[in-house]
Amino acid sequence: QMLKIYHVPGTRSVRPIWLAYELDLEFEIVPIDFSSAYRDSLEWRSISPAGKVPALTDGDIAMFESGAMVEVILDRYGEGRLRPKKRDG
Repeated sequence: QMLKIYHVPGTRSVRPIWLAYELDLEFEIVPIDFSSAYRDSLEWRSISPAGKVPALTDGDIAMFESGAMVEVILDRYGEGRLRPKKRDG
């Protein structure tokens, strides 16, 4: 499943989007409706249980904190770019 970043202009979704571009990843930007009605919907809460924006899905994970998204993207796809690789053990 492709990395998806759920985006509303003017939110912190620019962080993981920027990183995905910097790492030259294949990913999808999914624009969402920022209305409270949509953010309270079951559809959105299935992606972002707290109703927050941005959100990210990538295979087996779904998350909504932009800082954590950056860490996950670097862990999964960074390969030592933009920060040193994590050491084993």
